[in-house]
Amino acid sequence: MDQTCSLESFLNHVQQRDPNQTEFAQAVREVMTTLWPFLEQNPRYRQMSLLNVWLSQNA
Repeated sequence: MDQTCSLESFLNHVQQRDPNQTEFAQAVREVMTTLWPFLEQNPRYRQMSLLNVWLSQNA
């Protein structure tokens, strides 16, 4: 995911990547709804592409 994506586009990406993993998608939604404001206020973490790393390790 790029640094300018929205929360909804990120969540849609997760859902499309693993459409049969509804529990995983729900867990991601719950975590990212809480974490997203922090990431928006601290762009250095988005610049580090932590979301891409996290998603690739959970593939």
